[in-house]
Amino acid sequence: FRKRDCDPVTVEQVTQQLIEEGWLSDDRLAASRVRQLAGRGYGPSRIRNDLRQQNVEHLISDTMEEAFDSKLDWEAEATAVYEKKYAGKPIVGDWDARQRERGKRLRFMQYRGFAAEVSQKLVNEDDQGDRSTEDAE
Repeated sequence: FRKRDCDPVTVEQVTQQLIEEGWLSDDRLAASRVRQLAGRGYGPSRIRNDLRQQNVEHLISDTMEEAFDSKLDWEAEATAVYEKKYAGKPIVGDWDARQRERGKRLRFMQYRGFAAEVSQKLVNEDDQGDRSTEDAE
């Protein structure tokens, strides 16, 4: 409203009225944003960063747990996101090609906000490594 040259007193009055009536609330914003981002497949780190950008970082610890009726299993969420993206495609090729693909997958999971340990575990499961030469013997 300030960008539209509205009267500052009127803007303040309307804002206060919205807060009093419960239409404007940091708690609601944070809870809604957590549910929205988790539903899109983002992990806890990405969600925390988003809440910081929304200037509601003081609500992070409460909101992350309260936004869901039950505890959210972030490892299961990470697995679902990883499987949707890579659909069980193994990491094959020579050492250099495998390392490039591993890095690509790890960066994707990091971008989505999942823990490095969980991402590493998922990538390791798909890395065929030197198994093809072991199977030939």
